[in-house]
Amino acid sequence: METSAKATYSVVPMGGGFKYEIRLYNTSRVPFVIYYFWFGFRDINPRLNCPPPPPPTPPFPLQNITFISSPPGWYGSLTGAFNLTGPLGIDWDTSFKGSPMASGYIMPRHFGTFVFRSSTAPPKTMPFDCGFYDCDHTFGGFDFCGGGTAYLVDRNDPNMVEAVPAVGIYDPSWDIRTMGGVLPDPDPPVWLPAVEAALVLARSANRVSPQQRANILELASEYTSIASAAIKEEIKTLQKK
Repeated sequence: METSAKATYSVVPMGGGFKYEIRLYNTSRVPFVIYYFWFGFRDINPRLNCPPPPPPTPPFPLQNITFISSPPGWYGSLTGAFNLTGPLGIDWDTSFKGSPMASGYIMPRHFGTFVFRSSTAPPKTMPFDCGFYDCDHTFGGFDFCGGGTAYLVDRNDPNMVEAVPAVGIYDPSWDIRTMGGVLPDPDPPVWLPAVEAALVLARSANRVSPQQRANILELASEYTSIASAAIKEEIKTLQKK
């Protein structure tokens, strides 16, 4: 499947409640990026080119939600029919700002971190769903069939490794440095993710249609420009020392 995602969450006590930290990984092929994220429920409507939809998700178990943080450009809210059973779940969305990067979309082989507080102790699993954009002005047409299941993990356990499939390029040292994506790169330059994203996109451009190739190369060019500006700024800072 061209579009796919995985999600895990860790929980620690916080002020008489619990702080939840979700990591949503985009494990899709280039050029598919994630632009919305549902936590606690899935889309149960039939989808094109998908098997029959899953059964309805159980009532959302988490109470007294307070949003703490999300990736730049993302905003969260409780969604669904507020009745005796409460909301359907949490919905994080973005606003399109001209390009996937400017909008804060989650790129292939990258993850977004979403943090909130709840008074409810963590369940072992939670349903989730998300939507994809193909960098060709098509939103929602590429579905994550049936959604997925997010799993509770202990990120303090040294034996726990969250592996994220590589997309486009493979850097063996990345798995060692980050324990398969569990930890951030130790003090990476601020421009390095933009360079890596440009490389992933550039190497994948030959495997798509000419129209999509143009869109992918345009996005790669945007990443390159951002990296170039950041590198020049770092050079200026170093020259002043």
